[in-house]
Amino acid sequence: MVVITGIKANGEKFSRKIKRNMQELDLENHQLASIDLSPLIECTKLQKLWLHNNQLVSIDIISLKGCTELQVLTLDTNQLVSIDLSSLERCTKLQLLGLSENQLTMINLSPLKTCVELQWVNLRNNLLTSINLSPLKTCSKLQKLDLSFNQLISIDLSPLKTYTKLQELNLNGNQIKELDVTTLKNCTKLEIKSKTSIDTGVPKDIEQTKKEIIQLIAEFRTDIPVVITRFTQLLKITENETISLIQLLLNEGKITGEFLELENVFIKKTDDKFLDLPNRYSTCYYCGNPINKQDISCSGCKKEILICNVCKLPISFGEEAGKCSLCETKSHLSHIQEWVKIRGKCPTCQKKLPIEGIVPLSAEIKK
Repeated sequence: MVVITGIKANGEKFSRKIKRNMQELDLENHQLASIDLSPLIECTKLQKLWLHNNQLVSIDIISLKGCTELQVLTLDTNQLVSIDLSSLERCTKLQLLGLSENQLTMINLSPLKTCVELQWVNLRNNLLTSINLSPLKTCSKLQKLDLSFNQLISIDLSPLKTYTKLQELNLNGNQIKELDVTTLKNCTKLEIKSKTSIDTGVPKDIEQTKKEIIQLIAEFRTDIPVVITRFTQLLKITENETISLIQLLLNEGKITGEFLELENVFIKKTDDKFLDLPNRYSTCYYCGNPINKQDISCSGCKKEILICNVCKLPISFGEEAGKCSLCETKSHLSHIQEWVKIRGKCPTCQKKLPIEGIVPLSAEIKK
């Protein structure tokens, strides 16, 4: 046996004993602020490591160099500002790498050139301004590459020219004005998503936007710098508008923290009780009425708040949802689809479930 230790966001110590010959380690949704993975150097049979939906700001994965059987590594929905992937050079069987919903401003993919079995790389919703795809030229089995909602201005797709199995390339929400996809002509089943995030010029209601900023800040950890572009991505407003509204809220005493102009970051200072507001997924799925974190049912339509069984957050009005055809529990459609693609079973009833067994909720349910 070896022991994995860490610290939760609330300061509590985390500890878990695991067997050296274990194949799957699930550490998702533990509110981890830090984790020591060094004992994994002895877990040479490990195939899947789930670390998504925590609050990790940094992580050292050097111990994974001994996990040569590793197939899945997920670090989605944390607060990582950087990560060194060099230890993955020996993980030649890696199939899925998840790093979406972090604060990565740059990433070196070079260690992945040995991961010839790689099928899915997810870097959605980070702060990348550029990326070099050249190391992926050896990963010819890649099926899905998600770079959506970053800050990319341009991208060179030529390293992918030998690909034949690539099925989805998602570049939505970047600032790419011109995209040369001629090098991907061999990908006959490829779907390319490339809608830009260039400002449409549609003004937003100031008071509503201020509320949204307060709600976002309520979710941030204290003393952790948050880059202003993270606000602009989520709120769909300009950096100047974001800065002005943050300064206004600071002056009004509605948020506590400071904005550092030279670093272009906001730092939250205290977890005041008055910031205990709804998170950004804060509307009823059925009627669109605002909901609070403690609500069980909607005050508008009186229906039970619909919670995603994958991410554990409310499913908001206008978001696509789906249900398991076996137990009928509901989730965000994209979340349950990705879960089933990876694990082949329902996240709730744990029964085997084909992708066709996910039933999209009809739009009629909202009428």
